[in-house]
Amino acid sequence: MAHVRKQIRDAVGALLSAAPVNWQRVFKTRIAPARDVAPYLLVFLGAETEQPLDIGDNYLMQRDISLSVRGHLRIIEGEALEDAMDAMAAEIETTLTVASLRGALPKLKQLYLVASDSDMIEEENERAYAEISLEWQVQIHTYEGQPETLV
Repeated sequence: MAHVRKQIRDAVGALLSAAPVNWQRVFKTRIAPARDVAPYLLVFLGAETEQPLDIGDNYLMQRDISLSVRGHLRIIEGEALEDAMDAMAAEIETTLTVASLRGALPKLKQLYLVASDSDMIEEENERAYAEISLEWQVQIHTYEGQPETLV
């Protein structure tokens, strides 16, 4: 069994790969591919906080994990870029819900969108792209010393 972080990343990646309209590929990493395959999504987990829900040996732990989904799009002229970023965000938000993610992770406690943002990025190699970034909070429970088992 894999660490719960990998289970979450895999489940979200599979869900977003199932029927994409506004992107071609989903990468389960924060590292963008070297080749230009835009539009695509990056799915990765960030900060995690934990707190015990009871005391004693083998205590139940609540984990709150930051989930990031970043969409990269080619630069297109005019208002079409804003429309393309909004369409990508709408598809991600419609696809990634508590109910849909519980299909793969039945013991998921909570999932909610906490922030979204968009930006224009220019890398050192002078390759520019637009990015839509959505941040969720994922809540799960595990027991102490059992980071591979959702409770």
